[in-house]
Amino acid sequence: MTDLYRLQPEEMDALVSRLGVPRFRADQLLRSLYHDFPRTLEEVTTLPAGLRARLTSEGYTAGGAQEVRRVVSDDGFTTKLLLRMLDGRLIETVL
Repeated sequence: MTDLYRLQPEEMDALVSRLGVPRFRADQLLRSLYHDFPRTLEEVTTLPAGLRARLTSEGYTAGGAQEVRRVVSDDGFTTKLLLRMLDGRLIETVL
């Protein structure tokens, strides 16, 4: 399984190109991943259901990490996440 959260933007571009879908789908996917934080591909509703199903059938996932804690700044512009990866490691990220 490949967690889409691990792909860099240029890798996402290459993926949608390989799948034969328009380039803007990479932008939709990245925007959803890094703004909506979906835990499954089914939650990425900006993509057509057929594309979500194809990504799943080809071994892609969204959200191999489990959210442990989320802290949002008072102004709402910054979010800090503590994530537990599939191997048990903890990662902190600030968006």
